Amino acid sequence: MSKESNVKYLDSYKNIKKDVSEIIIITVFIALGMNIISFGFSYGLSINSFWVYLVIGLVIICFASIFWVYSQIKSLNGHINVRGFFIYKTKTKSIINIPEYPISEDMVRNLRSAFSENEAIKHNWENSSLKTFDYIDGKRVKIESDAVDIVKELIEYSILFQFSVYLTDYFNHCNMKKERLIEYERKDIPDILLENRFLHLFSEPMENRAAFIKANVGKTKNNKNIIGLYGPGDIQFSKFSLVLPKKTQISKKDDGSILIDMKNFSLELKVIFGGFSAVVEKEFYENYLGIKKNSLDEYKEYEFQVNIRIKYKLNSFFLRKWEEYNWLDSVINQLIEYISGNNFYSKINWDTVKAILKGAKNQVVLSHDNK
Repeated sequence: MSKESNVKYLDSYKNIKKDVSEIIIITVFIALGMNIISFGFSYGLSINSFWVYLVIGLVIICFASIFWVYSQIKSLNGHINVRGFFIYKTKTKSIINIPEYPISEDMVRNLRSAFSENEAIKHNWENSSLKTFDYIDGKRVKIESDAVDIVKELIEYSILFQFSVYLTDYFNHCNMKKERLIEYERKDIPDILLENRFLHLFSEPMENRAAFIKANVGKTKNNKNIIGLYGPGDIQFSKFSLVLPKKTQISKKDDGSILIDMKNFSLELKVIFGGFSAVVEKEFYENYLGIKKNSLDEYKEYEFQVNIRIKYKLNSFFLRKWEEYNWLDSVINQLIEYISGNNFYSKINWDTVKAILKGAKNQVVLSHDNK
């Protein structure tokens, strides 16, 4: 599948129109301020009157300048909507592993690990569906499903963990002074984030978990230095560690977004899963996943979205040193690569592979007809 088109002619026109309008407004205000100051100089007013005109003129010019700076910063705010997908086998109520698609592989592994240790998560998953609505008496009615919540938490945890890995790797290689950074661990994050069942389970110290004690795994004096560990039966420990610039605050908003609020900008991550279908071609099932055509009815494709928002603050305009924040572009690009279904298809050259397979199939048919 090719990458999504991003042609927005009308939006470009609207943005240009808005920019021109702002330039005209700013120019008018600056000209007005300059004229007021010139009037005070030109007409030889008393010293008190002159200062009044000077202050009024400077205030208007400052207002116009601040408005321009604010509009420029606001225009840099970004909103990225990344679409991903997963495949669900209805007969076994399991998520199918899609090789080379990073978030899919992690979702499968994390869900399997949670099932092996937490019977409640497994029971809730197996006894609910991924339907988010139904029709009763001709009316569409929303359905509350624990399996839907589990999917959201599963995606959220997988993204958060990767985010922490990317940040740790970045700061380990940029020679940043440790006093300019803060490391958030499990004990430092708000309780509302620990409502994510996967984050709560996997970051729990091994000495507090019966599965690790029974398996006699993780009993070392240097447990604090262990970042991740897998034990028998797919049990896993993954230390939660988020390295960020000092004075960063992490919270969860009422709409479910994770807010990472820094000194100069904020970053929001929000998982959206509404139980809607994704489009996965039959050829992909057969030729990439090795699933036979006569069993395709057992599988259902679901789409999810991850909204990434970046909002710059006014004081970022005056920031000279950006060392603590230079990770933003690279980390966001890595998250997009991790999540995006279209990027996955591009990575495996699916359009090319599909064309080759189709050509080979047509060649076989042609050869058969010529016999």
